[in-house]
Order: sequence, then C-alpha cells, then structure tokens
Amino acid sequence: MKPGACMPRSSISASLPALFRAAVTLTNVILQHECRENGKALFEESIDICRRARRNSSSSADTKMVEAVEASVLLAMGNPQDAIYVLSDTVEIDVGADLLLADAYGALGQVDEAEKVLQSALFQSLAADASRLAQLAMLRAADRGKLETVHERALALIEAFDLESVFLNCAAVHLTFAMAYLMSGDTSSAFDCLEDYERACRKLEFPLQLHGDDFFDKLETWMEEASVTSASLPRDEVLLKKSLVEGVSANPAFAPLADDARFKCIVANLEEIAR
Repeated sequence: MKPGACMPRSSISASLPALFRAAVTLTNVILQHECRENGKALFEESIDICRRARRNSSSSADTKMVEAVEASVLLAMGNPQDAIYVLSDTVEIDVGADLLLADAYGALGQVDEAEKVLQSALFQSLAADASRLAQLAMLRAADRGKLETVHERALALIEAFDLESVFLNCAAVHLTFAMAYLMSGDTSSAFDCLEDYERACRKLEFPLQLHGDDFFDKLETWMEEASVTSASLPRDEVLLKKSLVEGVSANPAFAPLADDARFKCIVANLEEIAR
C-alpha cells in the first residue's frame, strides 16, 4: 500500500469523506514496509492528524472511526496503554438502532431503505466478527481445544456469508489463524490456514473494488452514500500485491516453515497471484 504524503492540515474537516481519506493515509503508513527510516515521524504526524480530526468531528460515528485509526497507529508504535486510553469509551452496548431504523422505514413502506440499513449493519458486523474471532484465536493459542472451536466458528461464518468474496480483508483472518496454530504447535493446521489465505487472495480482483453480491445486493448503494468508495482503497496495486506475498514469506512468525516444501509451494502460488 502506498503511504503517500500526509494530509494537509486544511483538508481535515468534520465531513465523513475527509475522515475516510485521513484513515486511508494513516493505514497506508502503518502497513508500508519501506518507511522504517522515517517511521517515527510519520507515526507522530498520523497521531496529530487523528487528534485534529477528532476535535473537528461533528458526530460520534466519525469520532469513533478516527479513534480506531489512532489506536491502530499507537499499537504499531508499541504504545498499547495509550491505545487503551483512546478506545476506553468506544466499546458500547449495541442497542439495535439499525433494527429500529429499519422498522421505521418499513412502517413508511420504504422497503429498499429498510433492507439497505439491515444489510449494511449486518455486513459490518460480520466483517468485524470474523476479525474478532481471529484475534480471539491468538489469545487462545495455548489451549488447543478452544482454538479449534474458535476456528470452526470463524470458518462457518465465512462460508455461510461467502465473506471471502465480499470482505476484502478476509485473507488476513486466515493468516491470523495460521499464526495462532503455529503458536500452539499445530503445524498441520497452520498450513491449512495458509492455504485458506492463498485461496482468499486468489479471489481478490484487481484493481480492488468494494462491492456486494447476490445476498448483499444493497451494499454498494450504502457504500456510495456513506462515502465508502473505491477511492478509499489503496491505489498502489504493485505494492499491495507485494504485501500479500510478504505477509507470508517475510513474516517472522512463519520463519520455522521456510524450508518446508508445502510452505514454498504456498509462497510460489502467492507470487503467481501477485503477478
């Protein structure tokens, strides 16, 4: 992903599109492998952008989005305590506002609007839940039984909603499970997850486009209205493809597998995908 220049101060505003652009810039900085020499300065500038965006935000939703990005940068900087402080009031009880809004649209006979609300909420929840399960797996790596249970439920969720086709970061979920299994000492299952990662990467279509499917048929309209557009995606396709390969080949977690023929085959297949 291409880091690009940090966003000019004058471009930060309370509007959602501006915040998305800021989020993309910051995420690119975090994920860029080749910015280590000036990484500290870039991280500090990223934090500054987030804090100014939060001050200028006019809605709680915008604020939470920027807080999540700021916490990601803080974690990348090795400051977990500061990340906890930023996020301490962001995990709230879900009161089902989307259900009430859908009911209201339904009462007015606006079925399409009701479906759009429910589909967008469901998609966001599913994507987040898949990622949560992967993170939970890392915490449960020492308990093989619990790890397998978490993995089984994650795979069931991914398969039930075909998330590999609509959730662009689904490959990262498989990669995290591979690391968790390797931590647990289960090399065979780690390889299975790496092959799941390879399959998910193969389903990606470049240039990347956010889209729905036959089930999530109102998702693209919601993305357009919420400014969750393809402009929010990284534009450097070459660097993105490189990161798909290096997420495995250059990942220290998988160093013990480097000489295994199965691992070499996975890397070779990822390099083919990245061409």
